[in-house]
Amino acid sequence: REVALRVSETRRHIGALCSCAPGEPLGGIMCGITAYLGAKKAADILLSGLARLEYRGYDSAGVAICSEGKLNIRKKVGKVKELAAVANQMPGSTGIGHTRWATHGEPSERNAHPHVPSAAQSASDASFALVHNGIIE
Repeated sequence: REVALRVSETRRHIGALCSCAPGEPLGGIMCGITAYLGAKKAADILLSGLARLEYRGYDSAGVAICSEGKLNIRKKVGKVKELAAVANQMPGSTGIGHTRWATHGEPSERNAHPHVPSAAQSASDASFALVHNGIIE
């Protein structure tokens, strides 16, 4: 089955899509995807969640956080600690994070998640950010 998580802050949206086996708990099977919606600082919680998923292996990581109606995205090739160095001060209390293992396309910031629509001039112009597992063709 597929589970979609979509949270909103004002008119901006952050979404995550993952696949879960029937009867499996959502948190235990989200292969490199983490999300947060609450009152605390999202960056701290997302980066902590991604760090806990490091054992699964990956080559890049990224986060998208909503703050004051704008999306802010940071991506890095390498370890979560390298992402944390550029993302830990991001404001906002709603966000998604992702670790990627390159099966298609080289490990790069361009290929790292979260993705925004190609029509957006920048991440802050995007109406949503997306993380996913598997290949979208």
